[in-house]
Amino acid sequence: MANKIHWHPDVSSAIIYWSIALISLFLGFIFSLETASFHWKSLLFLGVFLLFVLGTWQRKLILTKGGLIISYAFFKKKTFVTYEQIDKLQLFENRILILMNDDKKIDLYLSKKMAAKLYEIVQVQVPPNLIVSNWKNKE
Repeated sequence: MANKIHWHPDVSSAIIYWSIALISLFLGFIFSLETASFHWKSLLFLGVFLLFVLGTWQRKLILTKGGLIISYAFFKKKTFVTYEQIDKLQLFENRILILMNDDKKIDLYLSKKMAAKLYEIVQVQVPPNLIVSNWKNKE
């Protein structure tokens, strides 16, 4: 069974991403209010904004029995990482850091709700020798 966890980019990337999205939204509004008739340019910019908004729902971390599938925002880009390729899996309260055997790092930010769900799933599905937890118990 695959478990899906939604993740977010780091703060600087999120600011750039949403700035571009909101610029296209405001340009769409400006072109639609410019004249009293229909403007195809406004529809084009509003469509670009909707693509950016829908693209945020594509970012998922999927945990399977064989490994992790990390999907990104656009173009259906997916990375499959087997558990054998992972050196350490560090869990924090709001992010997960995946250290690969080839010195590559994957850093994914999570909401607190998704991080709690991930913590429970990782304890069951991921081999215990990979998990390094910096999770602060609030009990």
